[in-house]
Amino acid sequence: MRMGVFLSKYLVVTLCGLVFDIQITEDDYNDLVRQLSDKNPTIRGRVFNKLVGCWEADDILDLISRSIESAKQDGNSFLTEILSQIKTCIINRKELGSELVEIFTDKVDEMCSWSEDFLVLFFTRQINQHMGGLVKDTKTCEVFAKWLFGRLKSHSAKRNFIDAIGDNFLDKSPLQIPNGKELLVKLLKDTDTKVKASALGTLYRMDVRDPYKEIVDLTKDSEPMIRLSSARYLVRADAEKFGDKLAGLLNDELLYIRMLAVEKIAENGLKQYSGQIAVLLDERLYTDYKPIEKKFAIIGDIEKIFGGVNALKKSAIAALGTLGSKEFVKEVGNFLKHDNISLRLEAMRSLAKLRAFEYIPEIGSFLKHNEIQLRVEAIKFLGELGAVEYIDEMVIILQSENHYDIQLEAVRSLHLFGAKEYIEQYIDSTKKLDTDSITTLLTILGDVKAREFSNFAVECLADEKCRVRAIRTLGDMGIKRHAKDIAIYLRDSSAEVRIATIEELGSLDAVEYTKEIAELVSDETVVSSGWLHSPPKIVKECALKVLKKWNVDIKQLQKENKTK
Repeated sequence: MRMGVFLSKYLVVTLCGLVFDIQITEDDYNDLVRQLSDKNPTIRGRVFNKLVGCWEADDILDLISRSIESAKQDGNSFLTEILSQIKTCIINRKELGSELVEIFTDKVDEMCSWSEDFLVLFFTRQINQHMGGLVKDTKTCEVFAKWLFGRLKSHSAKRNFIDAIGDNFLDKSPLQIPNGKELLVKLLKDTDTKVKASALGTLYRMDVRDPYKEIVDLTKDSEPMIRLSSARYLVRADAEKFGDKLAGLLNDELLYIRMLAVEKIAENGLKQYSGQIAVLLDERLYTDYKPIEKKFAIIGDIEKIFGGVNALKKSAIAALGTLGSKEFVKEVGNFLKHDNISLRLEAMRSLAKLRAFEYIPEIGSFLKHNEIQLRVEAIKFLGELGAVEYIDEMVIILQSENHYDIQLEAVRSLHLFGAKEYIEQYIDSTKKLDTDSITTLLTILGDVKAREFSNFAVECLADEKCRVRAIRTLGDMGIKRHAKDIAIYLRDSSAEVRIATIEELGSLDAVEYTKEIAELVSDETVVSSGWLHSPPKIVKECALKVLKKWNVDIKQLQKENKTK
């Protein structure tokens, strides 16, 4: 080894992150070489860092090669030192990167039997953090990952490797591992459940949309955790392509997997599987059911999280409504008598989508139910199906109920019935009440988009207590001719009113008020009162947002205003 030959008069020294070349004598150089044999690893490391710039490539590679051989006797602590030396060489002599990888992979096989976890932990960390300096191209990176993969034995080492591949991909390292996904797919055949689960989880994080065959096959794995992980891929994939596979999940032992499949099928309108979904509503199917998920602590008590049998039934009822499966109206209607309120509510929603007019009398009976949610949903159902025979009941509800959701749906139903005169009577009676009642009425009219009553909202603009809500209601109704009625409040003393005015003019696309809104951006003296948390700054931010929506050049507009 020619380390003793004095090849350069300069040392490479790093100070505070900066690299300096320092001239030394040959005696000083020889003294540093002798210190490479010092018992103190700190001294050895410091000297190595200094000398690395003085040596030729062959000297450095020969030293590291010999150090690796010594690591078999000195243990992991010395191996750490060697790896640190390699990193130092990479930083200062980048041209040696690929050669260092070759030396290491040639020599380290003998040590894998006793230091596998250590090697994997270190090198997987390098994959993510330092691989860009270790190799010059993705091909070398691919070879290195394949080499490391071939030496994985313990389950912990495999999981560390999986994490590193995922981090390399997700952190967008300068050099990606081209074969990373393929290596993870190979680990799906591992005998250890945790390794398979880890590989599945990482592939999911890597956003694999078109699942590999190996992933699809795992939907029939004996472990519920693995089936659940692979099922998540199917519900994210092309439903048309994997429709039959999704339908197969409807028979899984784990109810949560069935629910995922039901929701995906409904979302993509795969009506051909309606029959298999309808089967899930059969009570006999769950007579002997025992929650399998409780047997596996690693999954957690999924039944409690998603609601178990009733949650699955609710999804199935909703799916049949979404798919328009009228042939299963009776199966859905049976749940109107179920003890579980959420199932009864879902049944009403689905029956409305299925236009099940035959259930109008039965659902009409819910108008007098003591459960508010059921009354609300019943009113909504009757309105959507145009059950005008219930007009009188709706009027009575408006006169006697003070619950917002009930009032809202009653007005909505009367609006759908075309019963304008009854809504007018309701408005006239509400005018005599307090401000809160008027504000509630305005909100309802806006939510229902009852445009024929927009003049009532305009009248309410005069009352400063109702002004904000009246502006919002006119915006919700979407009648652009009322922009002029709103715009006069751009200079209102209340910042809350100004914000509502700006935003609703924006929703009405009233670009004719561009100049007036732009003035609020540059005006520093706008009065702010009536709403402590809305100073002029927030008003300006709202104005800028609307002007940006209209593609207005703010600076040019302000410049034009100054010149006028």
